Amino acid sequence: LILFVRGWLQHPFIVPAEKQKWLLCGYIVMLLVVAFSITTIDHYPILWVYLMNLAVSCLILLLLLFFKFTPNVFVMGMGALMVFTLLLSLSFEKDMTYLIAAFIFMSGASITAQYYLTAQPLRWLLLSWGIGALPQLSLMLLLKNLLFGFH
Repeated sequence: LILFVRGWLQHPFIVPAEKQKWLLCGYIVMLLVVAFSITTIDHYPILWVYLMNLAVSCLILLLLLFFKFTPNVFVMGMGALMVFTLLLSLSFEKDMTYLIAAFIFMSGASITAQYYLTAQPLRWLLLSWGIGALPQLSLMLLLKNLLFGFH
């Protein structure tokens, strides 16, 4: 919205592929700065791995943009957040049913909104969700090692 108000974007919901590349590069840099300077692996290992997996997801989206595919960053973020919350709930055995249900609903709402507002094909939106969700599954290895010791 800020970029639209400043005149850098012509439409608030549609970001051209060339500008998406720059936005993704900036987002990756911000994720790495936050991961290495604010949430260090020594103090917050789970959050650090989450941020690094988000950076990996963004790198995959950036690679797809160079091959002229149009992934969606918003849907990717919802997929990553939903899987992260699900894994935290499973590993710490906390009841986060309402939060997980809300993230499932917001994932569906995000996919539906992007489908209707940007007219992107549904297959690219589902691929973007998967690109956000799959790297977060590596968090299971860290959580298993943190909770049950190194085997």
